[in-house]
Amino acid sequence: MSQPLRSALVGVLCLTLSLLVAAAASAQEIIHYTYASHGESWYQHLKTMAERFKAETGIEVNVIQSTGNYQEQVLIMITAGTPPDVTDFHPQLGPTLIGEGLFTDLRPYVERSGLDLTQFPPITIEGLTAPDGTLWGIPANLYPVVTFFNADMFAVAGLPTPIELGEDWTWETFRDSARRLTVDRNGDGQPDQYGIEGRITNRWEQQVHQAGGQWFDRLVFPTESRLNTPEVLEAVRFITSLMHEDGVVAPTSGFSIWPSVGNVAMTVVDGPGAIGTYWQGATFAWDVAVQPKGPASRAARVNPDGFQILRDSPNKDAAWRWIHYLVGSVDNQLEFAATTGRLPSLRDAMLRYDEQLDIQLPPNWMAFFETAFDPNGYAAYVVPANILSAMNSQMSQVWNRTISPEDGLQRAHEVVSALLAEFNQ
Repeated sequence: MSQPLRSALVGVLCLTLSLLVAAAASAQEIIHYTYASHGESWYQHLKTMAERFKAETGIEVNVIQSTGNYQEQVLIMITAGTPPDVTDFHPQLGPTLIGEGLFTDLRPYVERSGLDLTQFPPITIEGLTAPDGTLWGIPANLYPVVTFFNADMFAVAGLPTPIELGEDWTWETFRDSARRLTVDRNGDGQPDQYGIEGRITNRWEQQVHQAGGQWFDRLVFPTESRLNTPEVLEAVRFITSLMHEDGVVAPTSGFSIWPSVGNVAMTVVDGPGAIGTYWQGATFAWDVAVQPKGPASRAARVNPDGFQILRDSPNKDAAWRWIHYLVGSVDNQLEFAATTGRLPSLRDAMLRYDEQLDIQLPPNWMAFFETAFDPNGYAAYVVPANILSAMNSQMSQVWNRTISPEDGLQRAHEVVSALLAEFNQ
């Protein structure tokens, strides 16, 4: 990073810290330091709700939007003695804070307030729970990953859609459909249309879970690698067979299912957040379905964004009242959905997701609900970034066909095992 840019960022952070100190001077004022990458609509929703919350409770919420590296900034604020009261991390964003116990255990607050955790998909609560049982966050919204498909392409090919296949929507029919939906129209030997989008390797852990396996012994701060197990190998062989034997996985450049490009039939890596960003104004029929069933299940990633209270917050009770206000009310969650387009986390709000949205939802949008509550699903892995980077570095050689799935997974297992041993010392 250049010195002028570093100086500018330090200046911004110092300004933020001064605002936090000023905010902390009032006992009836709390600081919600929000992650900028959640987007402007998220930020504006918090600002609107903060005004109402103050009118109803007398507690002022100072909502400050982050700049730069969110986790690093929060750690700096904690070190400086000016921690925010509330943050909005998701599992992959805050492993350092989770591992060092810098979030408050919210279970006592949940119990005292009567918030019903059974209204949230169980896997999202699991994803926001540390190995010691600490509930470090409450789900605000969910990102269940489903199958998006171009229904017109299925119709032209004379194929039943994933919805029409029902229980027969499996790895086998996924593969067969992809073969028939990969088309070389001009006879030059290169497909002009592909069955599956190239981003399938971005979430390859889904196929691992669908085969009955996991990357590690547990999702949150694992202690052992499972990369050398038969289930992981089966999943990787399935993906590489789609890529290299069948040739049905599109290159990542120049091909996309999204309407702006529209030359791929299916993707299995997106969730509801993609709808407002990429799918509005589509000129072809499209829909969503659950994941294709693998040898064990239809497991899908269901990532929760959540709200936390910092361990060193001087205003924990007021901070909890604010979090409960945001997530404990169906009406407030529906307003959140209307403002941001995100899928709310409460079951009863989720069932009414389509009521207030201005965006076009797919006809089978309830696939999001079904996926969210599938007991075989999983939240994002909470693993130090260097371990994921080392694993993906090995796996990129498998996807590129430089090494075999067997050799790649064994190498990844050895590298990851060494890093996990060092991390868990």
